[in-house]
This record gives sequence, structure tokens and C-alpha cells, in this order.
Amino acid sequence: MRQPAKSVQDPQERARRRKLAFYVIAGLLALFVVKTIWQYFTEPPTSMTTSAAPAIKPRVDLTEGDVVYSESPNVVACPVKENVSKLHRMAEIGDKAAFSSLLLTQCRLLHDTSAKLYVEKIPIFSDDVCVRPQGEIDCVWVFRGSLVKQPPG
Repeated sequence: MRQPAKSVQDPQERARRRKLAFYVIAGLLALFVVKTIWQYFTEPPTSMTTSAAPAIKPRVDLTEGDVVYSESPNVVACPVKENVSKLHRMAEIGDKAAFSSLLLTQCRLLHDTSAKLYVEKIPIFSDDVCVRPQGEIDCVWVFRGSLVKQPPG
């Protein structure tokens, strides 16, 4: 016969279980974020798959000093410009493990679509732009197509 579970009285055991639960939840959240970003980079937009004439998004015309906003709550931002290009290449070739590793270790997500981003650097031959989130000191590199001039509705 099965005995009922006893409550954990030992404070160290309780702390260990809480820590373990935190790591499990953090790991699941990280996997969800990586999966979402991976789909963003690898799957075509639904407008391109459902209509005969795909809707091409116009390139956002930016100048240094402009105030812009992130188009979606999962805009990838990297402190090093080359990492944004690396993420695109990894997504194109399907290297999900390297993509996840780079995203989780050297980049971050800009979650707030209403936060102001100040354009600081615009390379001539690149689709990446360096923007500085309001209240931060350094700019981060993002894909130009993930920015809009007006905050999303």
C-alpha cells in the first residue's frame, strides 16, 4: 500500500526543491523563446503563403537620431553586429543548436513594443541597425525590418 507523501520539513531540502523548480521553469521558458524566434527566422510569413502576390514590406527609411519602436515583442537584439548576421545564416542553413546557443548566450529580446528606441548607427550596405533602448547606455543591433516608426497598435 502506498503511503501519503510527507511534507518537507528540512529547510535545506525545501530550498533545494524551490531552486530545482525555478531551473525547470526557466529552462522551459528558454526553450519556448528559442522555438518562437526560430520559427520567426525560418518560416515564411502567412501573407506569402496564402496569396498569389506576396506583400513585400517596404524598407523602413531611417536616419540617425530617429525614434523607432520594435514591431513585435520578440525582436532579437545583439550587442555585436556580426551576431545578428550569424543568426540569419544559422536559420537559413537550419542549424538550430547553434542558433539557440548564440541567441541565449550573446543576444537578448526586446519585449516592450511601446519602448522608444533611438537609432544610433546605420551601416550603408546592411539591413542591421544599431538602436539604443530608452534608459540604456549602449546600442544593440537589430534587423531593420523589425522596426517601425509608430508604436504598434
